[in-house]
This record gives sequence, C-alpha cells and structure tokens, in this order.
Amino acid sequence: MEKGEAYQFLYHMAEGIAEMFGNYCETVIHEVKDEEIWTVAIFHGHVSGRTGPTLQGIFGTPIQKDSFNFEKIMEDHVNQLVIHPTGKLVKSSTFFLKGKDYTYALGINYDITLMEQIKNMTADFTTVHGDLFTSLQGKGDITLQNVYDSALQVVNKPVTRMKKEDRLMLVQLLKERNFFNFQKSVPYLSEKLNVSKYTIYKYINEIQE
Repeated sequence: MEKGEAYQFLYHMAEGIAEMFGNYCETVIHEVKDEEIWTVAIFHGHVSGRTGPTLQGIFGTPIQKDSFNFEKIMEDHVNQLVIHPTGKLVKSSTFFLKGKDYTYALGINYDITLMEQIKNMTADFTTVHGDLFTSLQGKGDITLQNVYDSALQVVNKPVTRMKKEDRLMLVQLLKERNFFNFQKSVPYLSEKLNVSKYTIYKYINEIQE
C-alpha cells in the first residue's frame, strides 16, 4: 500500500469509527517523523482537547523519544486506561500501519468517565449494612473486618507481599462472602490493600470476566 493510500484508508476508518460510536469517541491518525509522533488528523478532539497537526499526545504532552520509551510507543496497545490531566478516564487503543516510506497509527480513545461514575453510584446504591436473615437470627456480628479477616486467612499472605494474582484471589473470596454488599466495602478494602478505589472496581470487573 502506497503512503497516500494508507493515509486515506486510515482517514476513512477514523472518520467512520468516530461517527459510529458518537461524541465520546475520539479517533486520531498519527504519523511518525524522525522519532516524533505527529497527530495529523483528529475527529472529536474535544475528548483530549487536541487539534491537529500537533505533537501533543493523549496525556497532554508531546509524544517524543525523550518523553517515553520509544520502542514501547511503537507497539500496538489495546484497551488501555488513560487518566487524562483533566481527570477524565479514557479507554485507549493504538494500531500501527507501516510501509517502506511511512509509519502511521490509528488511535481510538473513548471517554468512560460518565460510565465509571454511574457504575460507582450503582455500587453505592446497592450496598447494604448486613444480611437481615442473619441479623434476625442473632448469629453474631458480621462486619467488614470479620469478612475481610476470614478471606485473608485463606490467601495466607501479608498484604505487603501480595502480587496482583493474590489481590484478585482475595477479591474473589470477598465477593463469594457477599463482602461488596456491605456499605463502604470498596473504600475499606482500598485502604487495607493500599490501592485506589478505582483499582478495587477494576479487580471486581476482572474476576467477573
């Protein structure tokens, strides 16, 4: 594919994807020139606040060799989280198209901030203080601490030594024990594991996939 054909192909694809997925979907075409990455076309640039042509990347800074690991930049990246300087949460994917005299990339960025807010609101709305049946039977005091401690015993590893797979196992055990039905369970667990609440929600989503 010649350079002009490659650009037209990516341009029509970027335009169509932005049109199909609407105002929260930004699509961009990048061109690599002398180890600099230029945005040469952009649709729905309000998602990142960019207009082309520009060296400014999704993080709000120029995408240059000295800014990031350039070898990593030149790889495809699929379904990655970007925390934009404005606080927006963006799902981002980049796909490269390389020819003998050109290197282009198609970027797809979707603003999921509102979806995350709705998800968190739903989680807060559906949390409860406890199980009424157990409360009426009077079978002891079920607390976040009790449930957390019981799951931690199964994992059998200090929090400071836990890897991601250990934390996912703990979240799975807590879910099975209805831990996340209790009020403020996510903030409680994020403090215990020393990670953000967003990370806890991400773990919950991973074990449900």
